[in-house]
Amino acid sequence: MGNRIITCIAACGSLALAIPALASDAPTKSLAAEKSTPTSAVTGVNGQIPVVIKYRDGSVRAQSTTGQSVGSQVEIRSVHEEDLEVELQKLRMDKSVEYAEPNYITKKPKPVKSPVPVQTQPKARIQGLAPGEQPNDPSLSDQYTWLAPTEFYKGQHAALKAVQASQENDGLNIGVIDSEFRVTDELQYAGGYNFSRLGSEVGPEYLEAVYEPECSTSHGTAVANIIAAPTNNGLGMAGFVDANVWAVRSMSCGTGFLFDTAESIRWLAGDPTVPDVPPIGADIDIINASLGAQTSECPAYLQDAINYAYAKGITVVVAAGNDTLDASMFAPANCDKVITVGSVDRYGKQSGFTNFGDHIDVAALGELVLSMIKPGETAYHYGTSFSSPNVAGMAALIKQTNPLLGPDEIADYLKSTAQLNPEDPDAQLGAGIVQPVTMVNLVAERYEEMKPTISHVFDDPSRCNKEAYAALLPDSVNACQLYEVDASKLPANGFRYTVFEADAGAELSASTATAIEISEEPVFLVSDLQGTGKQYGIGLCDANGNNCTSNSLIPLGNQDIITDRYCD
Repeated sequence: MGNRIITCIAACGSLALAIPALASDAPTKSLAAEKSTPTSAVTGVNGQIPVVIKYRDGSVRAQSTTGQSVGSQVEIRSVHEEDLEVELQKLRMDKSVEYAEPNYITKKPKPVKSPVPVQTQPKARIQGLAPGEQPNDPSLSDQYTWLAPTEFYKGQHAALKAVQASQENDGLNIGVIDSEFRVTDELQYAGGYNFSRLGSEVGPEYLEAVYEPECSTSHGTAVANIIAAPTNNGLGMAGFVDANVWAVRSMSCGTGFLFDTAESIRWLAGDPTVPDVPPIGADIDIINASLGAQTSECPAYLQDAINYAYAKGITVVVAAGNDTLDASMFAPANCDKVITVGSVDRYGKQSGFTNFGDHIDVAALGELVLSMIKPGETAYHYGTSFSSPNVAGMAALIKQTNPLLGPDEIADYLKSTAQLNPEDPDAQLGAGIVQPVTMVNLVAERYEEMKPTISHVFDDPSRCNKEAYAALLPDSVNACQLYEVDASKLPANGFRYTVFEADAGAELSASTATAIEISEEPVFLVSDLQGTGKQYGIGLCDANGNNCTSNSLIPLGNQDIITDRYCD
């Protein structure tokens, strides 16, 4: 526990899936009556349907020769299509079975229009972006998401101003669950894994060319670059954040199984029960999943995985889908604890292809969204696959501006600052179009108000009688090296205020730094801090300094605060 503040009266004081293609960038409208027909949700081989079975006692009890154990609790069993409903009912009546769900076919959202290549020329390579500086990425002028909205183009987001207003955080980690990841000269992946069991085996290689060289599309590549292509490096395009991107292949060239998506989420969230896979070795902040399966209910195995990530403080952003249908018919769009994103065009009107309805949280530009497709080549993309990473990038801006915010707070900022388009009154896109500039400014303003402070105990003028105050301290406490942390404006929400120490110049994160003081009280004392060679930060964690709400910490400083001027 943290040292409690001592009250010293004698010493003068006391002491928080087929879609109609768009021929042009023309205003379009999606009405509930204009529906397309989704394809089959469950597909097997030779009439066999895979079923995910989780047992309560932790041991797989395979009862068929077609069963495959996935860890100690889960079995994937093939069931003949004609017997599916009967077998599911039997399994669900078995008291040893926690749940039994079909392993739904998952696809990237149906293509709306083929990517349209954009020709650009490289510029001088200068990494980093100063406040107010115009990035030198050659495709920036073609990135409509980054341009300010106008009276005509209400679907643009002024992302450039939002990026300039946010606080840069190189330690941010982004997980992209998709397929068709390719190497480009723009974005270098920090790592990744392959979880797709469709046509491949689980393993460390996540690039599409390794498994399906004939696959010619670059879906995951485009999604990842929208979020985190390096900005101001004289190449390609600009991304929302300069972050570490983890590419997780859950599909094979755009098609896979939904259980593999669930396993991908668990691995990104650091779940040690994912079988036969090494730990990720990073604390993920944001996950984007631009994919979906046709099912009117979120399967238990997928919701469990999302719940696990949520409990770890990870924000999960997903695409609504491109079927002109209610998003309640697709997972993960209909799951709890996700941010489901619909699409608008440049005019700010509901895209003709986007899914809609009560499960949509917000909308973002999903037409003419520029991103990479191969080394040195950018293209315009269409679909909620690309409105989703726009919002994931904006969520990352929130996270790096206030690293202690969790998924609920991030979702609240996105939705509370979004705006409905009065010129599109029939749109069914949740809170409306995201407004990243308003959002980031609000986060930054509130963050400055709530930031903890640290000062020497004798900096408080109420402690005018230093000798009397020091006399009340335990013999083991040196008053000249005693500091007061005030985190009273930071809501703990059941967590403990935790001070971490790291070497100067090292990453200041909960996973790499050392917890040196833990307190239930928001105002507490810390002793023996060093003025040189060390840096300090504060986080919200459990009673042991673990399971923090965020891996990122709020810096407390070092030599600017830590001093020996009271040690004479």
